[in-house]
Amino acid sequence: MEAIDKNEYIIIGKYYISKTIMMSFPPQLSVFDSETNTIKNLFDSKVFELLRNEGLDAEPLHEYFDQLNGTTKE
Repeated sequence: MEAIDKNEYIIIGKYYISKTIMMSFPPQLSVFDSETNTIKNLFDSKVFELLRNEGLDAEPLHEYFDQLNGTTKE
């Protein structure tokens, strides 16, 4: 990833999670891993699972992500 606009991402540990959501079913978010320099599109539930498995707190996502509606607040 070239230049990262940190205003477009929620940074949790080594992960940069997009504030915008892809309107698929189920919804997907773009996740950039700063250690491996890779980008993946993950279903919303998989993002929370990834963070939990890494021992990271997903609390910063709650400000932007409304899981009941499947949309972000951006």
